[in-house]
Order: sequence, then C-alpha cells, then structure tokens
Amino acid sequence: MTDTASVVSPGPSQDPVLRVFHAAVSLNPSPGVVRQMQHELVAAKRLALAWEVELIRPSDQTTARTFPGVRRLFSYLVLRMQFGVRVWMASRSGQLVLIRFSAGDPIQFLFSWVWGPYVTVHHTMEEHELGSARYREARLQLAIERLLGRSVVQRASAIVCMTNEIAQHERSRAQLPPQTPAFTYPNGILWPSVDAPVAADERSESVEIVFAAAFFYEWHGLDKLLHSTSNSNQSFTLHIIGATPHGSAAATAGDQRIVFHGLLDSAQVSQVMARAWVGLSSFALESKGMREACTLKVRDYLQAGVPVYAGHVDSALPDDFPFYLKGPADIDQIVSYARSLRHRSRQEVSAAAKPYIDKARLLAGLHDQLKAWWAGRGAH
Repeated sequence: MTDTASVVSPGPSQDPVLRVFHAAVSLNPSPGVVRQMQHELVAAKRLALAWEVELIRPSDQTTARTFPGVRRLFSYLVLRMQFGVRVWMASRSGQLVLIRFSAGDPIQFLFSWVWGPYVTVHHTMEEHELGSARYREARLQLAIERLLGRSVVQRASAIVCMTNEIAQHERSRAQLPPQTPAFTYPNGILWPSVDAPVAADERSESVEIVFAAAFFYEWHGLDKLLHSTSNSNQSFTLHIIGATPHGSAAATAGDQRIVFHGLLDSAQVSQVMARAWVGLSSFALESKGMREACTLKVRDYLQAGVPVYAGHVDSALPDDFPFYLKGPADIDQIVSYARSLRHRSRQEVSAAAKPYIDKARLLAGLHDQLKAWWAGRGAH
C-alpha cells in the first residue's frame, strides 16, 4: 500500500556530537515540501553533517490523490503509524529528532507520549490556517488541533519556526515555558557548487511582471491585484503562472495586458522569467493571521536575479535590502518599482540575495544553534 520515500544523508560526519533526524509525513506532499527537504539533504551532504532527512509518503502519488474515503483514511492511518514508529526508533537511537508538525493529527499526539526528546518544526500558524481553510475536513482538523495539537508542541524540547512571528504564535498558543528555546529556520534555496545560473536577461522596453504559484489560494491576494489592474491605465504585461480560482480569467476578459498561462513546466517558466522585470508574492497573508513569510517563490525569483514586490515582510531579508519591496497590491506602484530597477543586472540581484537565502548557509546556522543547545542539555 505504502512505502517510505526517504532522502538520507548518513555518511561520515565531521561532527560526531550532534546527530539529527528531520522527518515529515504527508499523504500528498506539496512540491514545495518535497523540494525543501531534498535541498536540505544536499546541503547536509555538502556540509558533512550527520543530518538525516526523511519524507514518508505513499509510493504512488497519483493513487494518493484519488483514494476514495475509506481507502484514503486507511492510507492516512498507515502512514501516520509508520511515521510514529520511525521517529520513535530514531529518538531511541540518540538522534535529535526534528518533526515537521502535522496540524490536526491525532496519531502524532498519541506517539508524542512515547517519543524521546523531540523538536517540532513549524512553517505556518496552524490554527489560523485551518480556520481560514475551505476544504470540508478543516473544521474537524481545527478542533483536533485545539484539543490535542497544542499539547504536542507544549511537550517539545524546543521548536524550530520559519519566522519569529510563527515562533511567538507557537509560544503563545501552547503556553511554552520560557526555558523552551525557539530557533528560526527560514526557507532557503540550494545554490549549485559553482555560481548559480541566473535567468537569461531578455527584458524588452515594455514592463513585464510575473506572479507564480502552483495554485492561487486566498492568501495570495490575486483578486486584489486583478482589481487594481482594472483601474490602471499603465502599460505592462502581467504573467500569471499556476492554477487560478474559477472565474479569475473571466473577470479580466478583454484586458490584453494580463496573460493566464496555467501550469507550466520549468523550461516554460524560465522563458517567462527571462522577460520579467519583477516577480510578485502574496498580498493577503493576513487571511492566515500572518504578516511575515519567506516563501519559496521569492527565493526562486531572487536566485534568478529578478527583484521582488510583495504584500508581506520577508523575515529573512534585511529591511534595507534593495531588491525586495513590501507594498499593497497596486499595479501602478509595482510598475514604478520595476522601472526603478530596470538598470540593475540579474547577477547583481542574485549575488545580493545569496547570503540570506542560500540553503546551505541557513542549515549551517541552524545546526550550530542546535548543537550548542543540545550540548548544554548534556545529551549525546
């Protein structure tokens, strides 16, 4: 029925003191989750760390998406049980266990009582996200999370969060004691061992803007942006890449400035990026109770040398970073920002961003913090 899709970095390590096991489980993991864990694996190998990365998921992802109710529930239970046992084995072996937190998961709650010391890893404000979700199981998951999930976090030896904002939220909702440490670990992108290839620079004299997502959810704020374009007389081309909510394209019918591409492969995305003056990220994170993020899409833009405009703070970038601007979903402001950076090269943007978004640097920083804390606990 299922198997373990694992990415593991076991080889010889220069650090025999800290051995880490970072695990996640999902019936249908997003491409972003898979990519982040793969990048972490490669970064751990480059750094010669004793750092394992394992993602437990069904062997057939197509089947996972099409399970009828009973079979899907059975697969869910099997995966969660498999995950719980695997984490238990790792914790008993003396590894420091990092668990990508699963919201509304009663199996995680049950196993948390028998696991050794563990650290929960948080990429969102779980209760806020479930509260704003529209799929039918969300209410049940939210009730489970409030009843059981908070105690899983409360019993954690430490927490690792994507942003300081998320860390503060987790402390508050789980009523963590002051001595429980919270480490930040932003999303990052893997840099090749040689200088990263930036996007080809095929910018013309006409402003072109790209807004990309696998699927546009409410928190992306696409509706806000499209409303702004309808009230603008500016000259531009807005490329929207990804699956959009029903009716989005119809709402802008006749506006030749807006191009809905749908889902594209990597080569097609690269073609659009080559012409882009600026890339866009979310404009409605407040729907999830968030003001800060460090999205993968922003990192894709910056590594490719494309400046970014977004409606949220990127917590991993300094306030004065010149190639990221926080602002409203106002197309006139976006066009003005794009024009102000037209003379900056792809290489300049990419090089400036690397210290803040390079996965290997971010992983090394987290490892050093965990090592100092773990050693201070007398754990080996």
